[in-house]
Amino acid sequence: MTQPQVPTGNAVRVILVPYPVSPLATFAYYILGEMGNVTPFVSYRWNRPDENEDTLARTCLFGRNLFRKVWSWIDKAPIGDKKLLRRLLNFCQQPDIRQRKTLQDLQRSIACTHGSPREVLAFWASYWERVVRYRIDPVHEAMPPFPNNGYVAKPDMAFEGVWPIKWPRPKFEGEDEQKRPKLVGSDKFTLELNQARFLSGHHLTIGAFGPAGVGKSSLIASMTYAMQCWAESISAWPGWEGFQVKVDCLDLDLGTPTLTHILNGKGQNRELLEQSKRTWTPEMVAQALWRLDEARRKSNVLLVDLPGKRTEVLEALGSSLDGGILATPSGDPEAKNIWANYLRKELALGEELVDASCKRDEAGERSFARTHHHHHTARGQVTDMKRVILSWDPFITYSAMVLLFDLLPGLVHRRRDLRARYTA
Repeated sequence: MTQPQVPTGNAVRVILVPYPVSPLATFAYYILGEMGNVTPFVSYRWNRPDENEDTLARTCLFGRNLFRKVWSWIDKAPIGDKKLLRRLLNFCQQPDIRQRKTLQDLQRSIACTHGSPREVLAFWASYWERVVRYRIDPVHEAMPPFPNNGYVAKPDMAFEGVWPIKWPRPKFEGEDEQKRPKLVGSDKFTLELNQARFLSGHHLTIGAFGPAGVGKSSLIASMTYAMQCWAESISAWPGWEGFQVKVDCLDLDLGTPTLTHILNGKGQNRELLEQSKRTWTPEMVAQALWRLDEARRKSNVLLVDLPGKRTEVLEALGSSLDGGILATPSGDPEAKNIWANYLRKELALGEELVDASCKRDEAGERSFARTHHHHHTARGQVTDMKRVILSWDPFITYSAMVLLFDLLPGLVHRRRDLRARYTA
């Protein structure tokens, strides 16, 4: 088994990849590789092509400044023919009228490439490597035939029937989360269980973000167990033969590995928790990223426990995830706003799937689900997170079902719709 290495100062740690991948993004990745800035432990993440900036921990392969970034990279790349590289760069971004049809065909071929962001970028980087090796100038010559790695557009496999399930949702008076809500009734929303089929073949990683001590580790352990129970139970139902979605969790907080102790039944052993605390080092960051990459390949849904401090360590670990679970203290709007802005601005994580207000066990307080926005987010309150697995908790049960049968399939839906624009 390959051991993790410590990243060098110039190495990229996380690459944010637009979905679907653009020709300019694949060419930029090729140039990065020629510069020696792409190492085996780099993490990759599909990302909305918003206006996000590069940081020490991440490089964005999209944005209005990407063309200028790649232009400057070409000067540093150890490739002799800079003029050819700039012509290829212009072809990817600003082709003349004769080249536009060729660029459209290239975009379609890239959108039809099957695989993870790492696999798609590597596949097309090898194409650009051949173009440069044979000195093919797009101004005077036809581009080589665009390759295909075996992706075939097929209609989504569907199980017979919709398999709806009615789930009660409480109705509260007002929407002010800082006041104790008054229950005024309930309604029901429908979860279509067959949406979970879209998770097969995908590898989604969802991280828990929030301040230390709020209960993120207990939340991840409990939601993982609840989702595992649902995924295993429906596979035994008539009509669901062969259905398999693997749900797992991973402790990336190597400095305070609370989740590991909870899963071992020792989450309330304070002495053991104190003894296991360590100070973060570059070696630990590299090891955590390596663990994440290994665990992601083995699961369809991976829930990740993260450090509770907003540092470069959290930025390096959180930037490669697909979505977030926001866990903040109930009644603390300032903490909630700080962490929500951190997810959106610092980590460029546009998928905030679950918003959990965590509250200590007090008289009259209980867990409840507040709102659910189809394919986007779920909100509620969870109480009594005491470093144990609480799969029976009302909010845990609710959020596990909504994640598995609505929110995560919704994330896959959005990516599929983006790809369909180029493969139709």
